Amino acid sequence: MTADLVPALTSGELLTIIRNAADNAPRTLQTAIGPSGVGVPCDRRLTLEILAATQHNTGVDKWAATVGTAVHTWLADVFTTHNQQLIAAGQPPRWLLEQRVNIRTGLSGSCDLYDLQTHTVTDWKTTGATRLRKYRAAGHPGQQYRYQAHLYGMGWANAGLPVRDVAVVFLPRSGVLRDTYYWTEPYDQTVAQAALDRMDGLLVGADIADSLGGLDQFMRALPRDTDMCDYCPFYTPDRGISPADGCNGPLEDLAPGQKAAPSQALTGIF
Repeated sequence: MTADLVPALTSGELLTIIRNAADNAPRTLQTAIGPSGVGVPCDRRLTLEILAATQHNTGVDKWAATVGTAVHTWLADVFTTHNQQLIAAGQPPRWLLEQRVNIRTGLSGSCDLYDLQTHTVTDWKTTGATRLRKYRAAGHPGQQYRYQAHLYGMGWANAGLPVRDVAVVFLPRSGVLRDTYYWTEPYDQTVAQAALDRMDGLLVGADIADSLGGLDQFMRALPRDTDMCDYCPFYTPDRGISPADGCNGPLEDLAPGQKAAPSQALTGIF
């Protein structure tokens, strides 16, 4: 290859362009809490989200989320095309796609798919092989995604549409489509309300503690889930930070001079 045919962009420049785009995508820049954040298993992270605390861990690689966004966009095109095929065949459209639903004042989100025929609310997730096996073995999607699904169900019900079932579909980020795990259960308003009650309880507790000058103590006492610290926007591996300003994750529990074990964080889920 002659010198004048060498590509102008090096691999480093290519990755910089891609990374900048991922870091500035609308979903990445979103700061308001949505249905997906209400059910996070870590009480401290949820409280910091509610309090709009400063995000310290801003250097997290966004590639997994970018892949998830791309898959969501492709799936929206797929079901839009299917609606068009139904209309061309003289049938009514079946799918409502990427529509924003209001759960209550101040809490809304864009729902991936609503089936007008079966009255099922569906949320897509793209995930790695390890997490996919975990969900399949457990037979459920975990608290966060179960809450999210029912909150979307509540949003559709608020819009006046019947909701029979909620579903979370875990699509493999690698492998083959038959590895997909499909979880569903009947819509239950009490599940959605439990998620809201938990969030409200944390907010009330934080407000009372703050008014009494004990916010740090309140935050320090909250149950934490340290499995996904590396992906938490409030994680900072500095044991000197106040619990009301961020979280030291597993490091907080170490004695002075004790070293942290390797991170237990698994591949992120979109």
